[in-house]
Amino acid sequence: MVGVLVVAVMFIVWLVGGVIGKIAIEAKGPTDYRALDSITTKYLKCRDHFERVIFLFFDPMYSPRHFSEIRSGITRDWPEVEIIIKVIEQ
Repeated sequence: MVGVLVVAVMFIVWLVGGVIGKIAIEAKGPTDYRALDSITTKYLKCRDHFERVIFLFFDPMYSPRHFSEIRSGITRDWPEVEIIIKVIEQ
């Protein structure tokens, strides 16, 4: 039941994007290479305004290696950034 609720909230955020308190939420989907590469720019633009940034990626369309490189750098340099991936099953 909790899983369904989390997916529902993630889907709503994906539809509208948003801010909750001092947390910025950026939803992208389907997430391709260009969208994945843009998260560093998005973070740099909002890091002075928010305490935490969450990126939601729906339907990833990039290689696991590319994602691993991006995630490794982000978690090393910016531990306040969280990345969530969700594959929407048809």
